Amino acid sequence: MKIYAISGLGADQRVFEHLNLDVELIALDWITPHKNESIKVYAKRLSEVIETDDEFCLIGVSFGGLIATEIGKILSPIKIVLISSVQTKYELRSIYKWVGNSKIIKLIPTALFNPPKIISK
Repeated sequence: MKIYAISGLGADQRVFEHLNLDVELIALDWITPHKNESIKVYAKRLSEVIETDDEFCLIGVSFGGLIATEIGKILSPIKIVLISSVQTKYELRSIYKWVGNSKIIKLIPTALFNPPKIISK
């Protein structure tokens, strides 16, 4: 069985490097979203690399958990594990909703979401 893992925003596959599992763990890389693309459509595009011939599971961390949940609606994995995440946007705290709906996030340089490895370590 394979487990496909989705990191949170501003993180990469290193978040999974210390997991010791007896199955194949495949960290999915984030893809660039299209302008005004919904999470549902984004999740569908991201899911295209998942092999569904055999049983598989999903792990999602933070925002990756929301994406894993959306992929689960499309591909039906046998299990979805959420780490530090919510299942739906309706479970988000009000401050996150406010930041997401405001344009303030666009003022933050994207480089800050992917700091140099030496700093993030």
